[in-house]
Amino acid sequence: MKKKLYIVLGVIAGVILVVYLVLIFFVGSLVTTAVNRYGPQLAKTDVHLTEAHISPLSGEGSLDQLIVANPPGWSKNNAFSLKSIHVAVAPSTIFSDHVVIKEIVIDSPEILYETRVLTSNIGDIVKGLQHDQSRGTTDAKTKSGATIKFEVDHLLVKGGTIKLSVAGAAAVPLTMPTIDLHDLGKDGGITSTQLATLITETLLKTVVQSAAGAANKVVPGDLLKSAEGLFKH
Repeated sequence: MKKKLYIVLGVIAGVILVVYLVLIFFVGSLVTTAVNRYGPQLAKTDVHLTEAHISPLSGEGSLDQLIVANPPGWSKNNAFSLKSIHVAVAPSTIFSDHVVIKEIVIDSPEILYETRVLTSNIGDIVKGLQHDQSRGTTDAKTKSGATIKFEVDHLLVKGGTIKLSVAGAAAVPLTMPTIDLHDLGKDGGITSTQLATLITETLLKTVVQSAAGAANKVVPGDLLKSAEGLFKH
C-alpha cells in the first residue's frame, strides 16, 4: 500500500513539476515574443531579445541579451546592449491589463551615443517614441484588445558604460552614472510606449550630461556642451 502511495505521490509531483516548467517556458516565451514584436515598432529600428526566464509563482526572472540597433542614418553598431535585466513582477498581474513590476534592475549596460551636436542616435529613438506616444498606435494590448498599463515601483540602472562618438570619431568610453527611479506610473499606470519613452528620455538626459561633463577630455571647446539642448527636442 505504501509503495503504491509513494508511486502516486511521485507521479503527482512529476506532473506538478512538468506543469511548472511549462509555465516558466510559456511566460518567458510570451515576454520574448512581446519584446521582439513591439520593440521594433517602438524604437523604429531592430530590437531583439534572446530569451526570458520568469517564474509564474514568484514573478521574478531575467531578460537576457536585449539588443537595440542604431536607427537609420547612423553607424551599423548597436545603440543599446543589455546583457541581463532582472525583473520582479507581481505574479497576479502577469496576465492582466495592469501589470505591476516591483523592480527592474539593468546591470552593466553599454550605450553607444553618436552625436553630430544637433542630433544623436539616441535622440532619434526618443523622437520616434514621442511621436508614437501621442498616437498610441504601438501600445501593448491584451488578446481582447485592451491597452495594457504598467506600474514600475523601482527602476535601477547601474554599472553602465557610455561609448561616445562625436561626428564620426572613434568612440571614447565613459562611466555612466547610476539611474534610480521610483513609482513610475503609480497613478493608474502608463502604456508600454509611455514607459519606453520615459526610460529612454532618462537615459538620453543622463548620457548627454555625462558627455557634456567629459567634453574637455574628449573634444576641445564647447562642442559637446551645445548638445545639452538636444534633450529638449
